[in-house]
Amino acid sequence: MNVTKSIWALVVIAATTLAAPYAESAQGEVVVAISRFEVAPDQAAEFEARLLRGAEFYRKAEPDMTFHAHRSKKDAHVFVVYESWPSVAAYEHHRTVVRPARLKETGPTPPGMLVKPPQSELFTRLTD
Repeated sequence: MNVTKSIWALVVIAATTLAAPYAESAQGEVVVAISRFEVAPDQAAEFEARLLRGAEFYRKAEPDMTFHAHRSKKDAHVFVVYESWPSVAAYEHHRTVVRPARLKETGPTPPGMLVKPPQSELFTRLTD
C-alpha cells in the first residue's frame, strides 16, 4: 500500500470512528467536517485544482452537501475544507458511496503532494 492510500485509509478510519457518536444521537443532526491540508509548496496549484474538481463532483452528486475550500493567506500551501451534511444518513452516504466514487474518478492524492497526513475532525453544528 502506498503512502497516499495509507493516508486516505487513516482519514476514513478516523471519520468512521468519529461518526459513531453521531449515529447514536439524533439522526437529524447536521454533520460538519473540517479538514486541514499542508501541501508541498511546489504542489499547491495542483492541489487547489484537485479541490475545485472535488467540489464540482460533490455539488453534482450531493446537492444538499456544503463544500467550501479555503487557502491560507499566511501560508499559501495550507488549505482548509469545510463540509456539511444535513443528517448522519447523508454523511454516511457520502462516506460509503460518494467519496469512493470521487476517488475512483479523480484518483488518489499523488505521492509527495501532502507534507503530512490531513487533520480532520467531525463537529455538530450549534447555530445556523
